[in-house]
Amino acid sequence: LETRKLEYQHQRISSEELEKARTYYWQSLYLQEKINLLKATLDVNKQNLNSAQRRIKSGVATDSDRFEFEMKEVDLKRDLAEMEIQLANQNRILKLLLGIREGSTISFSESLAHD
Repeated sequence: LETRKLEYQHQRISSEELEKARTYYWQSLYLQEKINLLKATLDVNKQNLNSAQRRIKSGVATDSDRFEFEMKEVDLKRDLAEMEIQLANQNRILKLLLGIREGSTISFSESLAHD
């Protein structure tokens, strides 16, 4: 009976740890997707900033248009840095749960599917 009890405890603990690993895996995929979107948004904002500067030189727009895109760039860079830190933390915990060495890198070939 004691052996069975220990086996069930082992199975329960293993299942709980596997569930944690799955959760961290999906959160890492989500954060990676969010980082990619932030980078794409940053590129679009950069294009808009360049367009605003051309309009300012032409006399069609004012400096306030440029300031708006510059402030948005700062916000996007801050969000990007925050997401990269969160992703690094998620991956660190996931490696710990899976027993992967600290120096190893972890990469995901899968991406989130959007319906």
